[in-house]
Amino acid sequence: MIDLLARLRTSAKSDAGVRALADGLALAAAQCDDAGLAVDRLREAAALRARLADFRGSADALLSALSRRPEDSALVGELEALLGDLDDRARLHAALELHLAASQGEARLPIVSKLLGVAEALGDEAAVERWTAELRRLEPAAAARVDVNALARTIGAVDEAQVKRDLEAAEARVRALALDDDVLALRAARRKLGELYRDLGRRAEAYEQLSLVLSEEPSNVEVMEALVPIAEGQRHFREAAELLERLSHHRGAAKERAALLYRVGEIYLVQLRDKEAASERYLKAVDLDDTHAPTLRRLIDYFFSAGDDGSAAEMAVALDDAGAFAVPETSTGTRARGALAAANAGDLKRAARLAATLDESNGATALAHAAAHMMERADDVTAVVTALRVVCGGGGKLAAVRKRLLARGESDPGAAAIAARLA
Repeated sequence: MIDLLARLRTSAKSDAGVRALADGLALAAAQCDDAGLAVDRLREAAALRARLADFRGSADALLSALSRRPEDSALVGELEALLGDLDDRARLHAALELHLAASQGEARLPIVSKLLGVAEALGDEAAVERWTAELRRLEPAAAARVDVNALARTIGAVDEAQVKRDLEAAEARVRALALDDDVLALRAARRKLGELYRDLGRRAEAYEQLSLVLSEEPSNVEVMEALVPIAEGQRHFREAAELLERLSHHRGAAKERAALLYRVGEIYLVQLRDKEAASERYLKAVDLDDTHAPTLRRLIDYFFSAGDDGSAAEMAVALDDAGAFAVPETSTGTRARGALAAANAGDLKRAARLAATLDESNGATALAHAAAHMMERADDVTAVVTALRVVCGGGGKLAAVRKRLLARGESDPGAAAIAARLA
């Protein structure tokens, strides 16, 4: 199979050649017992499909990769962005279910929240009922924040005739007040109408009415809070980000402001794919709360990709000191990047401690990926090899990393150079 892949790589000059290589990588992954190596090949196949603008094929490859490593939150993030662009909610629901089955404890809560949102968008009432019940079990307070309409469907308590009467009355009141000079009464009526539309799932009308209220009351925190999920549900992500940022200015506690700015960063990164705008918000968030774990995780990845190992190591140390480094919420990839950054920044004792959380399977795969990325950004094989020896020590983990680098080296000269020096 390796010989076949090598031949396919040499012929991957045209679209047909690239497509053949992607098919070959998928076949090789299916025949591979090593989950880490299989995921590497499927990721490469996904990237090749994307080059051909075959984004559904790219999603297929990533879903196959997730089936081999369902605990990989980085894979899930890629799939969320890609399937969101494709508006393929059914497969996104399936991917999140797979990820949920591999998650434990508090890590399940955000996944269940996402599953509930996707199920609502699909109109799958059985799934909505299931995820609402699971959300209530995991966090009763969170269940209380579930969309009113979703809960009403779940418990069968909707009086449709009464809802229709309330809506007609609210619409009539807005029309009548629009002819008068009572601005305050009109504003209150618009807000009530917007909230009714929201509860009925009529997001476009809700957004219109509540936005009119906010334009006249730009500091109305409750209206801003109501508009954020509506904007996200309408896929108006830039507007949602702007609303959250405005909200952050109305929060007194630094930790609350940091949490809101992190959410802004997530929208820019995951939905709008604007890394610079995202990193700007993450940096503001960590200035406000240097213990906010989700922000620290994102900044490890950001600084590492930018080649600033000193800052990446600083974020990793802060995350470790907060007791949030060696936990399921911190992806294996982020842990590998944090450990290598600490080693390259000269904090050898901390680097070894951080790397102790990485095993010889997924951990070795993540270290190989991170090492190859270090090579791409700096082309300094000595520095990369030194960092790997620090974080791996000797024995099995270093050998496992080298094995993965050798596989990647079939198409990546930098990875091949690192593997050769590790021999």
